[in-house]
Amino acid sequence: MKKGVILYVTGRKEDVFSGSGPDLSSLLQQLGVQRIHLATSEDDISDGWWRMVAQGVQEVCCLRARYNPIEAKLEPEGRSMRLCG
Repeated sequence: MKKGVILYVTGRKEDVFSGSGPDLSSLLQQLGVQRIHLATSEDDISDGWWRMVAQGVQEVCCLRARYNPIEAKLEPEGRSMRLCG
């Protein structure tokens, strides 16, 4: 079963999409998912959910994350909320 997570980024959102953005490969392993979508608004969450479901992801969760620009890392925080699956 494919799993995906939508990371709702808080804090300095503009740094996430700059050239020195986060490395998502380590997060894939850490969270145990096959797909990650970054969101900075509620519309991005809806879009990410739709894209994942269209790509065959059966379980989609949403989790808040803070971007640490010094280490160029996303730090998941709080509890995840299952959106489907």
